[in-house]
Amino acid sequence: MSTSTPDLTADLPKHDELVEERLVLWYFTISLVYMFVSFTGGLLMALQLVQWNPHPGIEYLSPGRWRMIHTNAIAYGFIANCFLGALHWAIPRLTLRPVLSRPLSYFIFAAWQVVVLSTA
Repeated sequence: MSTSTPDLTADLPKHDELVEERLVLWYFTISLVYMFVSFTGGLLMALQLVQWNPHPGIEYLSPGRWRMIHTNAIAYGFIANCFLGALHWAIPRLTLRPVLSRPLSYFIFAAWQVVVLSTA
């Protein structure tokens, strides 16, 4: 009877073959950008509560416009990009299969950024 154990990891795909790390990094980087944009919008809206508007004559920087930017940047820019980045990292590792099409993944990334920016 042999006491050696077979190497079960020999036929598993490598991490680089499964996960497109550059795309995941892009998702998390752009989500941080949206988070800081949202924080800026939240700060500008909070300044209105203490009766101090730093841009009183500029209509495009009014608190009503920043409210939508703040909400959309957090909901669709930060949270959704983090979620999509986590999915692009976790699903290939859990299923041990790469995504169906890497160019399609990059297209989805670009299309999602266009959607978020066009709704802001």
